[in-house]
Amino acid sequence: MKLGWFISGWFLAVASLLFSAAALAQDPERPQVAAATASAMSNLRSGVGHEMLTRRLSIAEFVRLTGGSDEFLKALEHAEVVGGPRWLDSQTCQVQLEVGGARLGRALVAMAAANPRACPLSSDILVQVTAALSARKFEATGSSTGALDLELHPHHPDLFWTSVPDDARVKAITAARDDAVAKVVDSLRGIVLTEHAQVTDALAVPEINKALVEWLVCRPVTRVIFHRDMEVEVMLAAAPDDAYNIFRGSVTAMAAARPELAPAGEQAWGRVHRDWVTQMALPLGRAAVVAQAIKPPSTLPLPSRAPVWADIPLAVKATAVCGRSKLQSARQAEAAARDVLRQQVEALPLAGDATFGSAAQNDQNLRDLLTRFVAEAPIVRTDYGAEGALTTVRITLDTHALWEAVIVAGAAK
Repeated sequence: MKLGWFISGWFLAVASLLFSAAALAQDPERPQVAAATASAMSNLRSGVGHEMLTRRLSIAEFVRLTGGSDEFLKALEHAEVVGGPRWLDSQTCQVQLEVGGARLGRALVAMAAANPRACPLSSDILVQVTAALSARKFEATGSSTGALDLELHPHHPDLFWTSVPDDARVKAITAARDDAVAKVVDSLRGIVLTEHAQVTDALAVPEINKALVEWLVCRPVTRVIFHRDMEVEVMLAAAPDDAYNIFRGSVTAMAAARPELAPAGEQAWGRVHRDWVTQMALPLGRAAVVAQAIKPPSTLPLPSRAPVWADIPLAVKATAVCGRSKLQSARQAEAAARDVLRQQVEALPLAGDATFGSAAQNDQNLRDLLTRFVAEAPIVRTDYGAEGALTTVRITLDTHALWEAVIVAGAAK
């Protein structure tokens, strides 16, 4: 039984990449490096898969039509680690992978040759698209933290999550992790160990159950997503082979006391291993915040997610006639620029028909924010003109920081 490549690809062996399994084994942070690499591989596979060969045909669709998932994954296994693992802090590892387009192009040609009738491109078009790929490189980055950091917060301000107290957020993250563990364990229960026992029978033994569950709970985390529906999603770095080794070790340790649970010989264990790898669920869990824990929403007319303008800095300029004092003309131009900037901030849309300016009329905190951000926006350039000419001042405002401050103000209401 083969799993679909979109699901199973993230389980690719890290040892196939530039740094070897032996090198990883010497690394005391191996689990996090391996998890970050698996995350990068998953992102690389997804990114390359979405690449368009023609206006209507993606690489992923080409692979699906030709049945070339194995060939595709083999090409990605040659991705190289760019610069080695990077530690963003004491808990977070980041890995960047790169694969050449020429290798991907050769893989596409091999897929077409193996199944020519299913190939959606003519030979001439295939030559053109693979030639275009050969001139490119594809990159992706993955990261992993250590054991689940319960102090994690959403990376981007979101009005929904600002209304969730810290203790409720921690409980939701923990519940999502536990859900991922439970899904993995439940997916394995039906695997046959011996004539008289299944995995579920082995997991009824406290020592065996504890070994597997504690190992899963302590896995590095490759993804934490705070969804808008007030659910948090957690992905654990738990590869089937590693989980199998933990389980087999604990069953073997209990063989004297519970001989009916232990498969007899390598051939029997090999069958268990094959079933384990194909049946183990993705270690992905979700959990919702308890509704009673959510604070009442802000009375400010704020959108539920960051607006588009929060990612687009405001840039304005204004001029003044340069007289005998260049400094005086610069100050006049700056004052004019800040007036323009204030008008632009006041016009920024919020929720419904409300704008920043209309909301600030009814909220002192928002008025104070408006005044402070306009006054503190940095001057990025001043061009002094000759006497009688124009002096120009350019000012920018960090709209992302402004939105963060607005969210804090809304959450405090």
